[in-house]
Amino acid sequence: MIRIVESAPIKMTGITTLKVTFPYNEAIIEIIKGYDAKVWHKSILTWEFPVTDLKKLLDDLTRYDDIELELIDGRDFKPDSVLDFMNPTAITIQPENETVSKVNKYLTQEEIDSFKVTPFDHQIDAINYGLTHDKFLLLDGCGLGKTNEIVWLAETLKHRGLIEHCLIICGVNSLKQNWKKEIRKFSNESVRVLGEKITKQGKIRYDTLENRRAELLGNIEEFFVITNLEFFRTFKQKGKNGEAKEIKMSDIYKKSKTKFGMIAVDEIHKCLTGDTLVKTPNGEKQIKDLVNTSDLKVLSYNFKKKKNEYCSVSSITKQLSVKPLLELLIKQEDGSLLSLKCTEDHKIYTTNRGWVCAVNLTSDDNVKTFCVAKLVSKKIIKSEPVYDLQVEKNHNFYANNILVHNCANKNSSQAENLLRIKAEHQVAATGTLITNNAISAYIPLSWTDNDKATLTDYKSTYCEYGGFGDKQIVGYKNLDVLREEIESCSIRRTLDMARDDMPKLQIDYELVEMDDAHSKFYEDIKNGVKDEAMKVELNTSNLLALTTRLRQATSCPTALTENALISSKLERCVELVDEIVSQGNKVVILGTFKETVAELAKMLENYKPLLCTGDIPDGTIFEGVEKFQTDPNYPVFIGTTAKTGTGITLNAAMYLIFIDTPWTWSDFDQGYSRIYRVTNVKPAFIKVLSCQDTMDERVWELINTKKDMGEYLVDGKVNPTTVESLRNFILEL
Repeated sequence: MIRIVESAPIKMTGITTLKVTFPYNEAIIEIIKGYDAKVWHKSILTWEFPVTDLKKLLDDLTRYDDIELELIDGRDFKPDSVLDFMNPTAITIQPENETVSKVNKYLTQEEIDSFKVTPFDHQIDAINYGLTHDKFLLLDGCGLGKTNEIVWLAETLKHRGLIEHCLIICGVNSLKQNWKKEIRKFSNESVRVLGEKITKQGKIRYDTLENRRAELLGNIEEFFVITNLEFFRTFKQKGKNGEAKEIKMSDIYKKSKTKFGMIAVDEIHKCLTGDTLVKTPNGEKQIKDLVNTSDLKVLSYNFKKKKNEYCSVSSITKQLSVKPLLELLIKQEDGSLLSLKCTEDHKIYTTNRGWVCAVNLTSDDNVKTFCVAKLVSKKIIKSEPVYDLQVEKNHNFYANNILVHNCANKNSSQAENLLRIKAEHQVAATGTLITNNAISAYIPLSWTDNDKATLTDYKSTYCEYGGFGDKQIVGYKNLDVLREEIESCSIRRTLDMARDDMPKLQIDYELVEMDDAHSKFYEDIKNGVKDEAMKVELNTSNLLALTTRLRQATSCPTALTENALISSKLERCVELVDEIVSQGNKVVILGTFKETVAELAKMLENYKPLLCTGDIPDGTIFEGVEKFQTDPNYPVFIGTTAKTGTGITLNAAMYLIFIDTPWTWSDFDQGYSRIYRVTNVKPAFIKVLSCQDTMDERVWELINTKKDMGEYLVDGKVNPTTVESLRNFILEL
């Protein structure tokens, strides 16, 4: 007799899996070996398969013996242990007191009243879900306040005596300061950003990685501790005998004296292969052969000097990749072909568009090699280990003679360590829809212990293979099973679903932390502007010129330099757009400069963005408005505030992002009124992006409080104290 029982997973993916037992039969074992996804449990002499293999198992095994089949009626069950499959009937019974037990864990009115700010009803529902699910996915859409839900959940667990500290891990590095700001606004609990230091000038800087690691090992007083996912990378440390020893940050975390009872990973859904050749002073070498090399230098490109040069490599590590790779075929002008395997979001340099993600390269792009080159083809290939190469100074290098950026996907390069970082309570948060992309769902499900499968078995269940040797991921399968699994361990609401609970207009101000290259560039521009402000007599004309340079430095650096420098603010905007559009929503983006609009349009070209700037004919603009309002194939509208700010209705969108703000509140009000009307049935969510420690913050302060200064800048109005205030406004940056 062959017995097939459906029950809770042991080491496979899904809400339930199939457990197969039978008397030893070599023929059956040979058939089972041919299945892609399977696990043998020696201790209980049982084979485990995904539920999607049921039909195939029945077809294959019926010829050998009778089959006893026991399936679960319904999907709402909670087994006491993985061994309950031996008595499957028991797990179909819901204890009568289970619902009562859950309700008893819900927030009390006293707890709700104790919060610094009263939560909305949908946020209370999310907190209650967290109080009854120790490890879950928080998938609320953009604008619903996932940050607040996590903060209040952690507070409640602390006040109930269940946790001592909460660790916040930002999948996007630039969000650390925004998390600190939100915690201080909505909570009375203490907060600390790991490694944060305040300079004498009041600027925020971060300590070395070594000191941050020591800080994590110690006893931290603050309740909330914030860091970024990149911090949890594997690094090398010299041992007593001088040999390089590999240290995993997950091991450092486990040794910490600070007891983290809860971990929340924000933006959880967010490198080159080992055979890639790089040029060193000693000739071409494969990346995989350089992992343990000291004093390594590789050929790089200096955009300022416009020449190639060798730069030091600060680190090179082998990492886990959970996504399929792309194989690019590049043809040079002499007819020779270059090939490169990389992740789809690894940035490749083109002379016509600057840095472009590999997946977005087209045959029209001029790929930078040692001569003129064009893309011939790109195809998806099976995942394999990738290498995170960090190059000092220029942050780029030649890979197989093709100029590429340091590294593409910070999240994937830290995945292995993240999966080892655990706490009693874990929240995986993202607003990006993950049910349509099997690979992007693996890390959230696996980290929260809601999926037991290895990556190999997981991909065998949900990925379709084809192409050469049937090794390329060409699509996905069994997505209904994946959606069922995600729904069993997550809570998700969209802005439209919660609109009756939300205010009609919500304005959110988000600080974006610039990366090192962008920050250094801004500091150089700022120092030049301050020097000029000391020497000239300020008036409307020269003040606008000085401040314009500072604002361009945050939103569109390429307007001020020939270097291919990417704005941290635009990168954050792209992440938000991906999240919003993945939910089936539309978004309007407004900026001050047309150069910013053009740059952002390139970065979002997959969404076929509609543009509105002063150099576009009115007829074309109004055609674009009509498409945006009526055609679901056009989800993104980008324009300058000056051109888009009046006379255009774009309320097909519930979301509007300001890349930079106008000088006055009236212009800001006019801008967001493109999607917000007092007659709106749907809420309007406004996101303002501001680079930390820059002119952006001063402008936001200006339009909210210092209206006389804004009037001077726009209208030339002046009072006796305005000019001196303006001078100090710049000098105090």
